[in-house]
Amino acid sequence: MSVTDDFRRLSVRAVDDLLRADPVSATWLGDHRFDDQLPDLSGAAVAARLTMIDDHVTALDAVDDVELGVTDQVDLEILRAQLLRSRFDLGER
Repeated sequence: MSVTDDFRRLSVRAVDDLLRADPVSATWLGDHRFDDQLPDLSGAAVAARLTMIDDHVTALDAVDDVELGVTDQVDLEILRAQLLRSRFDLGER
């Protein structure tokens, strides 16, 4: 397995988890897999979502980005920024 393959698999899981946790945003973005759901904003769900985000950020931080091509390096930083933004938004509730 290459670093690029590992990163791409990680990024797919992270994006899927973000969309699953926020089905309204998923629908707005054109992903209709979660149209039958509403976001769970209970304390337990928010705590689980924060843990999920932290786990994905930790995994991204472990990626040797020097081994990635420029496009994947940009994608990694965009994904990291989105995860951190989601974490900030959840902390503001």
